[in-house]
Amino acid sequence: MSDRIKDVRVVLASQSPRRADVLRQLGIVPEVRPADVDEAYEEGETPREHVERLARSKAGTVFAHEGDALVVGGDTVVVHAGNVLVKPADEAAAVEMLVDLSGSRHQVLSGIALAWSGGVVGSVAMTTVRMRRYDRDMAEAYVATGEPMDKAGGYGIQGLGAALVDSIDGDYYAVVGFPVVAFLELLADSGFRYAFGAITPNPWSDVMTVPAVLAIDQGTTGTTCLVISVDGRVLGRGYSEFTQYFPEPGWVEHDANEIWDVTRRVAQTAVDAASDADIRSIGITNQRETVVLWDRETLEPVHRAIVWQDRRTQPICRALRTAGHEAEVRRRSGLVLDPYFSGTKIAWLLESDPAIRARPKPVIWRSVRSIHG
Repeated sequence: MSDRIKDVRVVLASQSPRRADVLRQLGIVPEVRPADVDEAYEEGETPREHVERLARSKAGTVFAHEGDALVVGGDTVVVHAGNVLVKPADEAAAVEMLVDLSGSRHQVLSGIALAWSGGVVGSVAMTTVRMRRYDRDMAEAYVATGEPMDKAGGYGIQGLGAALVDSIDGDYYAVVGFPVVAFLELLADSGFRYAFGAITPNPWSDVMTVPAVLAIDQGTTGTTCLVISVDGRVLGRGYSEFTQYFPEPGWVEHDANEIWDVTRRVAQTAVDAASDADIRSIGITNQRETVVLWDRETLEPVHRAIVWQDRRTQPICRALRTAGHEAEVRRRSGLVLDPYFSGTKIAWLLESDPAIRARPKPVIWRSVRSIHG
């Protein structure tokens, strides 16, 4: 066990002196191994997706040659008025970039990733920067210092460029290029602890199993399962989408058996990834007001689930309102008359589907909290 609590060797997969400076400010002296990766955008890729993918790629590429280390990768872009600002091509471009930024807000997206023997994880921090109003003469004077030329967006908040900044909303260090908060959160999620000047394995890593919870989020378009340790780390995860059915405009349906199969599969994926987890309980959240009818004897669904978004029962709600029942519905249920809620969906299924009306066997229905016959 004594070997496990030694400081972790940290490798920075970046040639950015600013990222190295931030790590040193945290008391961590990294070995610098710049990653050689293609930084071109993939088709349809958003700036947020781009910086996380590159941060992961850099960390993973270097880890392939530094297998006993914790490798840190990063990438940063500046977005102004929907346009990605890169490093200025020359001094004239830098001046124009800075003049365009004057008096406006822009976003800095800073990706951070860790690669170690347990895998590769990544995150993105976004900070909004508001620039002071300054004129072209001030922009030219700043460019003449040479500081903007190697920086995306054409300024450095940690240097002379601080004089151009009015305020920020978010992590200052994300603007520098190394989002400290996101970095520390990734460390904790990955089983490491920042020990004020060093990174060490979390004590839970020294036991055979870790108490954990299996969390299942059964959502509208897919199911996510996480295995979460007692100290808040994500030990395993799984996700899969399932089919959306749109029989008519405004109608949305799901296959209940497919949801069950997908949920079992992604739960197994998460559990398999968390080999050291001792799962003590399961937490479930699922779709609100989505309705399924089941055969009481076979327990098979007799119709596709009507999803909470579905609007097919607007005529039923309108008829109840016209008949003067709205106040009584609200008195009994506390709800407004709207297709969102499950009551009119159940009525539609029982009254409008000939196959259900013709069934000789009774059915049970299920919404988010209860089962009824």
